[in-house]
Amino acid sequence: MGQTSEPPESVEPPLQITSDGANRYEGGIYYAENNVNVTYGGDVLLADQVHFNPTTKEATAKGNVRLYKLGQIYRGDLLTYNFRTKKILSEKFRFLDGKMMMEGQSISTPEIGNYQIDGGHYTTDNREKPGWNVKATSVSLYPDDKTVVENSVGYFGDVPFFWFPYLVQYQRDTHSSVDVSVGTVSRLGIYALGSYRFALSDKLKGEMDVDYYSRRGWAGGAALSYVTPGKGTDHPTTQVGLRGWYINDRGYQIYDGTDERPDAAAPPRGRYWFPYSHNTTILKGGNPVDADRTPAFDAPSLSSRSRINVLSDAYVTQDFFADDYIRDQQPNTYLDAMYQDPNFTVTANARTQINNLFQTQQQKPSAKIEFKRQFIPGTYGVDPNTGKLTDPDGNPGLAYEGESSVSYLGTQWNQVANQTDYTAIRYDTYHQLLYPRQYFNWLNFTPRAGIRGTVYTRNNLAPGNVTQNTQTNTVGNSLGNGVTLSDTSLFRYVFNVGADLSTKVHASWNDVKNKAWAIDGLRHVMEPFVHFSYVPRPNVRPTEFAGYDTRVNSVEATPLNSSLYNSVDSIDQLLVVRPGVMNRVWTRRDGQPYELA
Repeated sequence: MGQTSEPPESVEPPLQITSDGANRYEGGIYYAENNVNVTYGGDVLLADQVHFNPTTKEATAKGNVRLYKLGQIYRGDLLTYNFRTKKILSEKFRFLDGKMMMEGQSISTPEIGNYQIDGGHYTTDNREKPGWNVKATSVSLYPDDKTVVENSVGYFGDVPFFWFPYLVQYQRDTHSSVDVSVGTVSRLGIYALGSYRFALSDKLKGEMDVDYYSRRGWAGGAALSYVTPGKGTDHPTTQVGLRGWYINDRGYQIYDGTDERPDAAAPPRGRYWFPYSHNTTILKGGNPVDADRTPAFDAPSLSSRSRINVLSDAYVTQDFFADDYIRDQQPNTYLDAMYQDPNFTVTANARTQINNLFQTQQQKPSAKIEFKRQFIPGTYGVDPNTGKLTDPDGNPGLAYEGESSVSYLGTQWNQVANQTDYTAIRYDTYHQLLYPRQYFNWLNFTPRAGIRGTVYTRNNLAPGNVTQNTQTNTVGNSLGNGVTLSDTSLFRYVFNVGADLSTKVHASWNDVKNKAWAIDGLRHVMEPFVHFSYVPRPNVRPTEFAGYDTRVNSVEATPLNSSLYNSVDSIDQLLVVRPGVMNRVWTRRDGQPYELA
């Protein structure tokens, strides 16, 4: 598996790229393949292959593409998407936005905040063969503003029942609207969901809900939302949401169809959900540039986000709010803040559970500073005219990266677990040196060495120096509630060394041309590589104290660069040699290089 992380250029959490194959960075582009996962801001992109430009934040994804963004789900085979501007370009896709499902021949973004869909049809009936749908020649979506539909025909089954040559639906006006959805689900019965939406201003909106489920009874709720749009982007500067919902559930024991939950796990009859969310951009920063290892930054950025979830039981979103349950199966409560600079990022976090319904690794709170990879002054030359690094032989200098954090952590078990909660303050610091070199003008070699030191104010061992289970089906003991845990402090240190070795060879055929396939010459690039990592046995192993960052078993390979390994407490001895070969085929399109495979 490959994994890449970097700070984002604006207000979102850091960029992370993981894959079952090996990632590589070449010519200012990240390349990843085989079950690729790209996370940036609130957006998640999954595909078989992804090419990502960290400067423009544009990704090209191929094969089994799935994009999750701002409550929307996209599926297709080929997609170009810009995580910063939200511009999108694709053919033959499926799109889910809340209850609205849409398919189309193509989707593009002519301008920021405008999605153009050609040859599409849409419906809210989530079945393989929907009972109704609307087919349209063209649909223009302007999020939080309006939807423009041209030449639309509505169908009940295969029978047309209306036609509109041109239809505009406004979303940000101050007029009231009523929405009624009717359907059937086995665990709920026949249902009718009624919503009355109204706007108090162009920024403040409200909603009243009245729902009926034949197997559950009547339910009701209300919601308020406040949004301040950002300038020149479809990302809001401030977004606040508050909601309340309640049902006296006469079918509270129903799980699915005729199945019932065990009495020990059954929820209460009075069920509710009160979520609150807040996202804001305090300082709008510039874009970090790292192409020449001399970062430029227009201005720092500062952002924050928070969420509070008060639930009656662990199953209320699963039973009644399927869309929310898909996005977050264990809603928790948190507050995050992030400050970004060209050379470092500072984050502060607090995380807990209000209702004690799920096992939670609490942060009460934590703070962290991360230093991005940068070259150490005095180990490289700088061009006095441009300010850029001089790199005549591919050997720019000695580089450093590191991080330090302090966290007040706690493991809070769910209300039915037979375990004892425990806490500790953790001081952690990690520092690594890298020395990228190039030999014979073709062999790239980057050795690295690092050290991590971690102090815990409590090791939280039970009598007999044994640990509790920290994950289901893992090493540990079920000791029961109320066990007295040790308050002995602990110092743990871990060393790591490693190296990356790679080269690149290619062959070109400039006379190969094919108009049908848009081929203008071919170039085959082969890049053999070997990644090596060694972590000797730490002085205290993960099984010898009660930790918090537990790494679960996975088919994904362990990151070999320790700076990418975020499970601090589960670091153990490691020896890995990972060879591989990357193959790519390029051509030219519109005078620019284009990767075919």
